[in-house]
Amino acid sequence: MSTLVDPNSTEATSAVTDMTASGASYEFEPPEPPEFSPFSALARFLRGRKRWILLLTMLISPVLGYLGYINGTITYETQAILRVYPQQSGILYDTGDDSVLKTFEAYVKAETSYVTSILVMQRAFDKLVEKYPELSEEASAQDLTSAIKVRRQGSLIYLSSTAKSGQMVHDMLATVANSYLALRKESDSERSGLRLRELEMRETELLENFEILNERTLKVGGEYGIQSLARAHLDKVAQIDSLVQRRVEVSATLEAMRSNKNSSADMSDEQIMRATLLDRALADLNFDRAKRQAELEALSLRYRPTAPQVMEKQNQITIIDKAMAERREQIKVLGQTGALTDTSNGTDQVNIEEIQQLLEKVAEQVERAREEARDLNAKRIELRFLAEERDELRDLLDETRRALEVLRLESDNALPGLSVLMSPPVVPTKPADDTAKIQSAAGVAAGFFLALLIVIIVTTFKRTIRFSDDLWRVQHLVKNLRVVSRRDTNKTQRLGSQMERLRNDIMLMPARAMPVAGRARVISVISTGRGRSSDVSHELAVSFAKARLNTILVDADLVDNRLTNHLKLRDEPGWSDVLNGTVPDLVENNDGLLILPGGSEKLRDDSSVAIPAVRWAILALVDQADVLIINAGNVRESLSAELLLSSSDLGIAVVSRGDKVKGLDDSLLRLDELPRNGGASIFVNARSGDPGLA
Repeated sequence: MSTLVDPNSTEATSAVTDMTASGASYEFEPPEPPEFSPFSALARFLRGRKRWILLLTMLISPVLGYLGYINGTITYETQAILRVYPQQSGILYDTGDDSVLKTFEAYVKAETSYVTSILVMQRAFDKLVEKYPELSEEASAQDLTSAIKVRRQGSLIYLSSTAKSGQMVHDMLATVANSYLALRKESDSERSGLRLRELEMRETELLENFEILNERTLKVGGEYGIQSLARAHLDKVAQIDSLVQRRVEVSATLEAMRSNKNSSADMSDEQIMRATLLDRALADLNFDRAKRQAELEALSLRYRPTAPQVMEKQNQITIIDKAMAERREQIKVLGQTGALTDTSNGTDQVNIEEIQQLLEKVAEQVERAREEARDLNAKRIELRFLAEERDELRDLLDETRRALEVLRLESDNALPGLSVLMSPPVVPTKPADDTAKIQSAAGVAAGFFLALLIVIIVTTFKRTIRFSDDLWRVQHLVKNLRVVSRRDTNKTQRLGSQMERLRNDIMLMPARAMPVAGRARVISVISTGRGRSSDVSHELAVSFAKARLNTILVDADLVDNRLTNHLKLRDEPGWSDVLNGTVPDLVENNDGLLILPGGSEKLRDDSSVAIPAVRWAILALVDQADVLIINAGNVRESLSAELLLSSSDLGIAVVSRGDKVKGLDDSLLRLDELPRNGGASIFVNARSGDPGLA
């Protein structure tokens, strides 16, 4: 079991000596450098900028978050369902006829395309503009087409859309669905409208012709119909026949009277005989009529009035009545003729003249009856023609109306399907997508990255010393002895404690030019930027004085007399007087420190200082003390600072956080070249997280 050995113990020292004496060798393996990490490099690059990043983030992120929130979209979504019902029942099932089903499917596809057609969308957009006038300037029917999503599944057509307002998306889908149904109805009406209009025009024309025929019928027939005119015409023809027969009989009587003037008695006997025969025939007809009337009564009890047997018996009775009427007319005519031929009370000449007048009168009656019969026949013929034409018009009108009814029925079944709104759109109450919060969070994140980018850009272009390890370029030549934090720099007592440590570091530094002495006696303190060499040189001198070393503090900064003013020795002779060959008395303060102020202001001229005067002044002062602390001022502003460094054993550069990198490296290189023992640096005003403070 091995035991641990103290490396400072005697055993460890003798063991190392023995191993070295025995010739053992050791190979030193340097540690492997850590792998490069971009995140580590970025974190190192942004050291000390966290507060700025946080501040910029607090300023920018709320603005970008608010902009993201107001520019975010809260979208609402809803849908409507259109269903296409087949006109033929059962085609959606397995009927064995694929052609009908394919026709219906093609019709559904066509209707799906028709829903998004420009005709439907233009009408829907016009309807939306009436309710939302601002859309006329912001959108178009093409935008509405892009906003509506159409999906077909079987016989269902799904319409869906999104909008920033729930009422808006509802109105969009409702308007599109209603426009589609309205256009579909109008197209169906327009398809069947042409034939309907033609048939309706034909119906109107037939009705007008029908009215004209009715007016002509009323004008021709008057108060009588065609049946009445037919009966009147038949009566008139019968009257004509009787008149003609009477005219013949009168004409025969007239001829007989002219040929035989003494035949009146014979003629009277002949007329009486004829009348007797006619009377007997009339009696026979009356008997026959009574018989047939009895038979008709018997048949009426057995058959309907429209039975052929009853109608035939009625016709027979009608014929008998007509024959009996003719016989009565003949008897009437014979009676009149017998009265005319009665010559018991007149001469033959008178009788002949009377018969002649009677003949003429009967002839006139015949002609007048013929004219009336002709008029009646003409009206009858015209009425029959009008009736036939009216029947034809009626048939055409009926056919037209039947065609209209068929067309109206076919208009509903002309297409394979019927589109209906199965599920109307509803007003959504909850948003389907809310990007306002996401964009607000994105704005906050963008604010952070923008702040980070701003800090990176500013840090890149504003090259300043921010941490003590930024001096790594000259660290091998000018060693940084001490890192003083910002709070120590601002308080004198803390800075004094740090200067005591700095004093020890200076005393422990090896001497390059004076190895025997082993320490530097002339120390020049300079600043390279924002740091103050006066404060450091004063506190460093105080620390040497506390170490019981004769210390002289020289304010050799001819540009800035801050140290002299701080010590309240403005009117005392000092460094400028020494440069002019006069060595004034030194001022001793309470800490046992000897002070040489800046001297007379009228003698201060930084541009006229030469190296021999500087070296003579330092030699004149160095013999009076153990340590000579010189406040040389800002090396980039003072011309005599480099002269003081060249005459010093050691140069101390006060580097402050915020000093510009430009020129700093050159100043520190000069600090290594000019003093005899080289130079060192002290980093003041460091952040609390500076690595040099660890």
